[in-house]
Amino acid sequence: MNLNINISIPDLWGEQRFQKNEWGSINYLVGPNATGKTRFVEQLEQQSQSQGFKVRYLSSERLAGLERQQYGIFGYSQIYRGLDIGQFERYKSEGRVYGLAADAFAILKEKLDVKIRIEATLSQLFGRRIRLAEEGGFLVPKVQKIEAGDEYGLKESECHGLKELITLLTFLYNDDYNCLIIDEPELHLHPQFQTFFLQEIRRIAGDPLSSPEKKCFFIVTHSPYYVDIRTLEDLKYCIVFQSDRLPAFVDQLEEEDKWRIKRLLPRLNTHHKQFFFASRPIFVEGYFDQQIFTLIQEKRGKLLGASGSCIIDVGGKDELDLFFRICKKLNADAQFMTDLDILTKGKLRQSVSKDKRCADYLQSEGLGTNLMQVIGEAEQAISECLNKLEPKLADISGLNPLLQTFKDSLSEVSEQEKKRYVFLLGLKYNGEQIKALLPSNAENLSFIEGRLQKIIQAFKRSECMSYLMVNWKTTYLNIGVIRTLFQTTPRRKLLNKSEILS
Repeated sequence: MNLNINISIPDLWGEQRFQKNEWGSINYLVGPNATGKTRFVEQLEQQSQSQGFKVRYLSSERLAGLERQQYGIFGYSQIYRGLDIGQFERYKSEGRVYGLAADAFAILKEKLDVKIRIEATLSQLFGRRIRLAEEGGFLVPKVQKIEAGDEYGLKESECHGLKELITLLTFLYNDDYNCLIIDEPELHLHPQFQTFFLQEIRRIAGDPLSSPEKKCFFIVTHSPYYVDIRTLEDLKYCIVFQSDRLPAFVDQLEEEDKWRIKRLLPRLNTHHKQFFFASRPIFVEGYFDQQIFTLIQEKRGKLLGASGSCIIDVGGKDELDLFFRICKKLNADAQFMTDLDILTKGKLRQSVSKDKRCADYLQSEGLGTNLMQVIGEAEQAISECLNKLEPKLADISGLNPLLQTFKDSLSEVSEQEKKRYVFLLGLKYNGEQIKALLPSNAENLSFIEGRLQKIIQAFKRSECMSYLMVNWKTTYLNIGVIRTLFQTTPRRKLLNKSEILS
């Protein structure tokens, strides 16, 4: 759908302007509070109207006037008796101007087809019926339970959720508008009803300029239930807002990324979608990582939510890489916490290698610009040390416990990349003993240690990866239990560590 949008908010973005010409039938505007979403849609409404769309904006304060009671000096609604039947056009006009929704009941009075659809929904979801009573020249919505009970006033005695759903569905079904901009449609709605409303949106969504019976939608939301991204096209129409920078969206994707994202989308749950809303999402490999990091931060007295952060487990190293690449596209401030073995395998190191800041750092250190080449040189040196170390360990008995664990772990893995990982951890925590076993390789060992620190710093310098957690499994390890230096450790040992930390 072609819609030329050009928006400026100088106090947030300086002289930069947001520009986008291609939009979907459903567009999501997401991000933390105070990032300009509401101010954005105010300009979006004006520009959409100027290009032939019949737009209705519903603000987050749309239920104003439908409060249960008057609040003295805090607010006094002029429709406390109901909607003045002679003022319907004024209600509609001012509702459009201010993004309010009380005029939905005027629409229900005038359009029987819309009212019938709303009544069917109320009956199915809530077991209630609605009647639009006329009392002394005022329209007063009344509600009654279908099974039994007295009729009562909707305004005074009904929950916000029902009021929200009635007004939202009214504008959804009303054909006076072909473009709806809805600010926080999740307000007051149970998650199941959020899902229901989104299903109704999908039934009606389309390009109204080519299919007049369809509507297009701009949804400003803080609810992961509303970010219903099912296809690559859906992802293109998700606009992510961040503090002090232009909103970003995924535009062009490499073919491999398209294939990987298609595989990811069916598994993209509400937990994963938190990264659209956090000012600083923190990605970890798995569920246990997410739990242990959360526990550690709680013990430190650090409240992640208060800082706009959340810890998201993604299910593996390659998934970390995919989220890394998506976050770069969205210009998001993200952190990625991973094990040290990310340096010896996986695609994330390749993606980081392509990052300009990573390359600039390596160049400033006199190491060229190719991170993969630097890693390759370190791997070669590690392999040379391993070739000499393993035979010596095999001939020695009576090792201290840590060195014995190191020896056992090397013997338990056969893949060279895993052996390198074990060696790096052994060098970090048993460095003196290993150096004593390899006196002729002292220069090589010093080279490995130096390169390892440079590689870690190169990861940290990445535009998107602001922090590399180098093996938390050993950082908190002087408690004697390691989720081992290795992937083969029984699950029961993992549980031991959480017990110790707690």
